[in-house]
Amino acid sequence: MVDWKIYEQNVDVELCKLQGQSFTPLEAYDVFCKILLSAIDKSLPNCNLFISSPSSNNPNRKLAKKPALPWWNKKCLEAVQKSKSAYLNFKNNPLDETFIEFKRLQAFKKLTLKTERLNSWVELFGQI
Repeated sequence: MVDWKIYEQNVDVELCKLQGQSFTPLEAYDVFCKILLSAIDKSLPNCNLFISSPSSNNPNRKLAKKPALPWWNKKCLEAVQKSKSAYLNFKNNPLDETFIEFKRLQAFKKLTLKTERLNSWVELFGQI
């Protein structure tokens, strides 16, 4: 649980230290974010938070990471990469040809992911 009193006290103390100092808007934003993150670190010292910031030095912080899909393979990766590159190509050159290519590769990606997922289940139940 969050100890809101400790969090509030930490934020108040750090903000009081900054009174009288002048910052540019970007510096003020960075300082404010660091104050909030350090207050979170102090009020939740033992929690594994799914928040990440380059300015955070808390070793308990972890990135939110999805578990690997058991059926994901090289074919899936290539299909997704081709679809993304076709989307970027269409975004940079909005022509009919690039749109058709993007839609074709998007459909191929969906089909590839669907068949690989299905094949994974077939192989799994074939082993049982």
